[in-house]
Amino acid sequence: MTKHQTISAERACALAFAKAPWLREYVDFRQRDYENSAGDIIVHLYSGDTVFDGDFAVEANSVLVDGNLDVRGVLSDCADRQFTLLVVLGDLTARDMLSCGSVAVDGSVHVERLIYVNSLFDCSFVVYGDLSADGFVEEGSHSWVGGNIDTRQIVQCALHQGRGDAKQEYEDGSEVEASEVLLPEFLDGDNTEIRAIFMAQREGRVVLK
Repeated sequence: MTKHQTISAERACALAFAKAPWLREYVDFRQRDYENSAGDIIVHLYSGDTVFDGDFAVEANSVLVDGNLDVRGVLSDCADRQFTLLVVLGDLTARDMLSCGSVAVDGSVHVERLIYVNSLFDCSFVVYGDLSADGFVEEGSHSWVGGNIDTRQIVQCALHQGRGDAKQEYEDGSEVEASEVLLPEFLDGDNTEIRAIFMAQREGRVVLK
């Protein structure tokens, strides 16, 4: 099992902001939205490059990876709570990814198959570097990619790209419906079946057309 240590929210903020000052705009481990059920705000810190041979889920406590994160299966954060927070101070790679919480990556993101993001606009998905995936479906998250975006299929409604004065709305995928890129079994009329997508990802099944 990949080991972590427990640190305070204050220490997590200090570590993250020292290495990636831009995160101050998007991340605060001290927010009560990220509080665990016991009332103490704690963070799970993974020091150095971190590899999970299977799936990895962000659950009750926020997660800070001080290095690269490589998930050979599904990276997810849709636990039985409203908000979660994952911060990676390096590159993030995964086979599949499904996020209903907040994700911030100081490096680049490469996902072999599908990135699905939807927090009903309660959270953000931000990447300082490049993003590449077979498919990127964002149906309700404040999303930003500082570098290049490389996808075969894309659906998005709130994605921005570029840094500083070059930051602008990303046009590709803004007029594409999820039904155009997802297989029919992951749709219920006009609604996306998020749970069905997650189960398919965990089982290694194809989700995209």
